[in-house]
Amino acid sequence: MKRLVFAAAMALGAVTLALAAAPSHATFAGNNGRIVFASNRDAQNDIYVMNADGSQQTRLTTDLSNDRSPSWSPEGRQIAFVSRRDGNFEIYQMNGDGTNQTRLTTNTARDDSPVWTADGSKIVFQRGGFSDGEIYSMNADGTAQKNLTNDPAPDFTPTTSARGSKIAFGSERGGSGGLFTMALDGSGLTRVTTTSGTDWRPNWSPTGNDIVFLRDVTGTDDDIYTVHSDGSGLRRVTNTPARDEGHPIWSPDGSKILFSACDGLGCQLYASNPDGSGEQQLTSDSFGPPPSAPYAESFDNNAVNPAFWTLFGGAGAGTPPPRLTVQNGQLEVTIPADSVSDPGLGALAVQAVSRCQVGGDFDFQVDYRLLNWPSQSGVVVALGGEPDNFVARAGGSSGFPDFYFGSFPPVGFATLNTADLTGTLRLVRTGATSTAYVLQSGVWVPILSSPTTPKDELITLTVYSTDATFGHQAAKVAFDNFSLNSGSFDTATCGTLINNGPDWQAVRRSG
Repeated sequence: MKRLVFAAAMALGAVTLALAAAPSHATFAGNNGRIVFASNRDAQNDIYVMNADGSQQTRLTTDLSNDRSPSWSPEGRQIAFVSRRDGNFEIYQMNGDGTNQTRLTTNTARDDSPVWTADGSKIVFQRGGFSDGEIYSMNADGTAQKNLTNDPAPDFTPTTSARGSKIAFGSERGGSGGLFTMALDGSGLTRVTTTSGTDWRPNWSPTGNDIVFLRDVTGTDDDIYTVHSDGSGLRRVTNTPARDEGHPIWSPDGSKILFSACDGLGCQLYASNPDGSGEQQLTSDSFGPPPSAPYAESFDNNAVNPAFWTLFGGAGAGTPPPRLTVQNGQLEVTIPADSVSDPGLGALAVQAVSRCQVGGDFDFQVDYRLLNWPSQSGVVVALGGEPDNFVARAGGSSGFPDFYFGSFPPVGFATLNTADLTGTLRLVRTGATSTAYVLQSGVWVPILSSPTTPKDELITLTVYSTDATFGHQAAKVAFDNFSLNSGSFDTATCGTLINNGPDWQAVRRSG
């Protein structure tokens, strides 16, 4: 099963607020309202809304932490969504205009794919990944969390019926993939489909008679299918080997299927008739032309160029979590004293990464400022040409002094002791030789020069530490005045714009 994953992370600490449950009528008789979706169009992964024709696209969240998987409440007033802003994938809720963002779950496992029950009183969701997931329910304020499946086989991507009585989900029970249904309390388990691949991401039609879902039998291409809720009438809706469909849902009036589709140019949102005809593209945005050298960015407008950078807002946990913000005309990174590593990465880190890989001879640099820098911070501030080259300013730990260092295989490390709290890091590659520099007293001082294999590399600005080296003292640093003095970009390596995870707001019909 091919799944596009947005990068990013955050850490811990939240407040749970009681939410008013929506009136307890089913919403299958709704008109089509606005569409909510996730996008990385602003150099990070946030939640947006737009009209049903794709117009008036409006950003609702602004956190650098991977906000995704939005779901409208039955009355169309609230949105449940997933975020890593507190160090782990957790479920949050907000008003339809983006206000009052509230955390609902606090769990070391991943919480994902939230959907509301028809009366708005509960949220059903996936806990765990695609190898160990279970289906849970909770009250709309996050209380009374209950495991509904509790089975050794993975269960994932639930959906609730608009008439309010059932849940459908993907699973690999019995050694084969398929869709299952069950009652809201987990009883009455019934298999609907069977496949040699994976059936997942189901969505119930407004009448409750049909389910639209994704099927992948090759491991590389998801296509859209529909099936009657009793398992009969299987129909293939898309057959696009060059395009990977995702997250299909019904419109509230049942006349359309909304979905994302990804090709080599990115992911856009589409709507079609239920049989696949009449397809219409709703989004058409892009990052614009790829960058070229020379290129400079000062961050003075408190923003980054999304055509050049992707921001990963923080991996690791703490209260508050490691955080990257664009403010005061610079990229500022805060590492709280109680930060700990993300177990999946083995580090606590934040990062800005170029969308394209730079090749050939190159020369790029960035200023750094150590705004709060304990003597034993154990934090590293690095300019990288990943995967091979980097130069960094490190905070000592375990008795080691502060130093600059560079690393280029196969030479290893070179150090230069310093007490400077500001400076400029620079990487230069000429032919098969790379050199790391630091600017001291207006002079470029080489730290290390070594042979390297010329290859295309991503430009990275990184602040990181590990549990073994972090001194558990609050640190704050900043990057400023990035400059790409020379180099060339392979546009085939540039990251693509991704719009996905849509949901369609129901507006109750009058009368």
